[in-house]
Amino acid sequence: MTDRAMLESEIGMLEEMLERIDEGRVVERLGLEARVKGLREQLVRDAATIRAIEREFHEKVSAKVRLVAEGVDRYRVFTPFVFDDGDHLAIVLKRQGQEWMLTDEAHTFMHFTYIDEKRGTHQITSALSTFQVEDNDGELRLVVKNDRYGDALYSFIQALLKVTDVSAPSPRT
Repeated sequence: MTDRAMLESEIGMLEEMLERIDEGRVVERLGLEARVKGLREQLVRDAATIRAIEREFHEKVSAKVRLVAEGVDRYRVFTPFVFDDGDHLAIVLKRQGQEWMLTDEAHTFMHFTYIDEKRGTHQITSALSTFQVEDNDGELRLVVKNDRYGDALYSFIQALLKVTDVSAPSPRT
């Protein structure tokens, strides 16, 4: 269930409770009404935030970037960028605690069939470092800093593409 659906469900339950509360229970009624109002305001804020993030992705990366909700504070990021075999980059925007982060959920490294061990490890580390992307047991992650979502997505995509370049087989001689 998406964040929006959960909030709408809670609003519905609270509104049903409001209908059943005796008119004499003013304090309880006011508390429920305030909660419903707060949840409705949160729905509007959340929708506006996601639209603003998507707009920033369009401005900084591509008008073809799309966000699709996949649960609580989790959005699949669809981009026009692909691996050499035509598969799209796997990117998720999700909240962990108070931070938003981009992650490939270990998809990039799982996609590889070959890495030149001599040059690959150093070049991958260098590429990730250049774009401030963290390798957490194969999951590539970038924390969004200072609400700069577009810049973070741009850097994350660059890192994934650079890692992909390193993983391509070197020509045989």
